[in-house]
Amino acid sequence: MNVIYDLDHIKKSDLPGVVTLGNFDGIHLGHKKIITRCIEEAKTINGPSIVVSYDHQRSAIFKDHREFITSTAEKIEILQNLGVDILILIPFSEKVKNMRADEFLKELLIHKLNTRIIVIGYDHHFGKNREGNIHYLKNRADEFNYKVIQIEPVYYMDRIISSSRIRSDLVMGDIKKINEQLGSQYQIFGKVVKGFQRGNITGFPTANIQISDNKLLPIDGVYYGIIKIPSQNITRTCVINIGKNPTFNNNKLSVEVHILDFAANIYDTPVQIYFVGRLRDEKKFDNIENLKIQIKDDIEIARTFFKALF
Repeated sequence: MNVIYDLDHIKKSDLPGVVTLGNFDGIHLGHKKIITRCIEEAKTINGPSIVVSYDHQRSAIFKDHREFITSTAEKIEILQNLGVDILILIPFSEKVKNMRADEFLKELLIHKLNTRIIVIGYDHHFGKNREGNIHYLKNRADEFNYKVIQIEPVYYMDRIISSSRIRSDLVMGDIKKINEQLGSQYQIFGKVVKGFQRGNITGFPTANIQISDNKLLPIDGVYYGIIKIPSQNITRTCVINIGKNPTFNNNKLSVEVHILDFAANIYDTPVQIYFVGRLRDEKKFDNIENLKIQIKDDIEIARTFFKALF
């Protein structure tokens, strides 16, 4: 997949393209339905499938806001795995925010991307004041010689799947609902960095994960999941703690992972964490011994679950 990070770096295409537009935060089943159709349509005209989305990590407008389900790196990997040919990641600047729908359509979609088919979600808007929508695109289709395909929403438990709904489920820590709406496991990409070094105290070493500032996390608590270390081609099961370690009177949020049956040094190593389920709320213990007992129980529950699964 070719990833383009700047509108100025897009070269005029000679091939007819199939384009879909969207924020695609989380890339849930509704998004995947749109993107899959885009890929299928591209094959019918022997052109590239193109996703035009936003890069919030390079967007000053969103600086210091932890509100996105999917980081840029996660979005890239998911779309690549789906089979997208070209991903255009636009920093959501004031210039982009104020770009008129006409300019977006004519300059980017038609002039540069040679768009012949636009696949769009039922509720997507683009351009200043959200003036670009399905009706706008259909009204300009004959003028610019393209076809519009509108994709209907996907439902889960009788409600439309949406990024805002998944954000609400993250606040509740409902990993099962989140994963079923995503059609995959909720994930965190990050790097292992030095933490509080409390493995010697508890007897259960953890990897402290540094993540994107804009990444939305599940509610504080203890979870079980899978960790992948791509550089070493290693996959292990794990227990994940999100919170402030109240037993130690911390005030800084951290993401710590205890990897089952693993003891190697992986400092400064990129990792990928996939959430499978939730064990319990984070709590403050009266002493270290009680904490150690609880951690041991958490690990045994996770181990039993994965033993039955695999």
